Amino acid sequence: MLIDGTGRTRVPSGGTNVLIGDAVQVTGQEPTGGNDTLISAPHTNDSMWGDFQSVSGGPPHFGNDTFVFGPHNGNDIINDFQLPDPQTSFAGDIIEIDSKKPMTFADLNIQPLDTNNDGILDSSVIQFDPHDSVTVLGIPNLTDHPEVFHFVLI
Repeated sequence: MLIDGTGRTRVPSGGTNVLIGDAVQVTGQEPTGGNDTLISAPHTNDSMWGDFQSVSGGPPHFGNDTFVFGPHNGNDIINDFQLPDPQTSFAGDIIEIDSKKPMTFADLNIQPLDTNNDGILDSSVIQFDPHDSVTVLGIPNLTDHPEVFHFVLI
């Protein structure tokens, strides 16, 4: 993992990486996550947690994290994506898609997914092409949330 001085976490390309924004494990009354930016490496399968990989203790307070995906990102997984909550003013996490051509939400191929084969759609997959995707665990209705996507022309 490389930290580039801007607070953005980068990882080398190729293989498989685990990116964790705040902590592998956290305990306590009310653990609090920071506002992290995790950047998927090209040609790599990344497993990403914006906040904590494991929590024991009180309910966590999640940060407003940004998950960044560029061309040829591999097949990545976001494990702890948090949607915005207007009732609590929680802004929620962001999926940033960096592309060499202009894109909009309508350009995305997002499908619900049953990750544990129990017949219940529990997650979503964004399929960019046959070799590049992002699976967002725990959010089966990602198509209902265009507000969580930011598009950047690179």
